[in-house]
This record gives sequence, C-alpha cells and structure tokens, in this order.
Amino acid sequence: MNYKSISLFLFTGIIGFSLSGCKDKKVCEMPIPGNAAYFIIKEHGQKLTDTNVLANISVYYFNANGRKIASPNDMNGSKIYDYNSFLTLIREFYTTEVDSGRMGMMILSPLISNASQSEGIHDFYVAFPGGDVDTIKMVAENVSCEQGWQEECKCTVPIRILKYNGRDALKDYSFDLSNGQPVFVFEK
Repeated sequence: MNYKSISLFLFTGIIGFSLSGCKDKKVCEMPIPGNAAYFIIKEHGQKLTDTNVLANISVYYFNANGRKIASPNDMNGSKIYDYNSFLTLIREFYTTEVDSGRMGMMILSPLISNASQSEGIHDFYVAFPGGDVDTIKMVAENVSCEQGWQEECKCTVPIRILKYNGRDALKDYSFDLSNGQPVFVFEK
C-alpha cells in the first residue's frame, strides 16, 4: 500500500466514523417520548371489553405530600392539558373490523411512568365504576435518548417493574402494535 492509499483509507475511515456519530446525534435531536404503556385488563381469564366499564375507569396516585392526583391537570394545579385522564381507551382510535381485537385495550399516559421515575411514586390506583380499586406498582427509569432507542418501548422512561394487584404484569406480543411494544396484561 502506498502513502496515498493509506491516506485515503484513513480519511475515509475518519469521515465514516464521524458521520456515524452525527447519525446518532441526529436521531436524538428530536427527543423520543416517555413510556405510554398499552394494557388490557382480564377478569377470570377473559379480556374486559365492556365499554361502559372501561370508559369509566380512572387512575390516580398520591404525591409526596399525600395529595391525590387524579388527572394530569392535578399535577401542577393548572389546566395545561386538554385531557382530564391518565387513561385513553383504544376504541376512540380503532373502529374497523380489523382493529376489533384491540377493543378493551387502554393506554396509560406517559405522565404516570414519568411520575414513577422523577417523583419516586411507585403505587398507582385503578378505580372501577362501582367502587373496586386495584393497584399498579410501577418502577420506571430515565435513560438517555440513545439508550431509549435501544429499549423495547423506544422511549426515554422504560418501565422496569410493573405489577397489578401484586402480580407481575404479563407481556402479550400478539397485538400488532406498529412499534413492536408489548401490551401488558393486568389480571384482576
């Protein structure tokens, strides 16, 4: 190998390495979100699909001062969010026959995993119409944008522990979510 070949090889390697570093930085210039956990609730082995019940489920927690936080707007005392629940029922988005398998699926707001990670809140409560209250134990961790792309959730606040009524939440990959994220199964 002559001097020009070695110089060209080194120059190409340095440029390639530099560009690969830029690529990673470019990917993370646009921040990825916290973790919006998808879940279903099963009772006696059957998925809960009664929309009258599902539409009236709420999630709340108690902050470090013991104050009940029942909606995103309770978090800082001002109306900064357009929605008033930590839950979204999937039926609001999927209405076709193909999507009917998703009926009963809900989305837990990323604000919940953020509260777990940033405020150290790990106990959340699921209130059903009629007065039943179940518990969610969640431990989430803050990771860098680069690591977030490597996480299963493709998020910066992955959930490390998730229990429902004291039992580990199972992960179901049979739902066709575009991001490959699992749907957590909460057994009542």
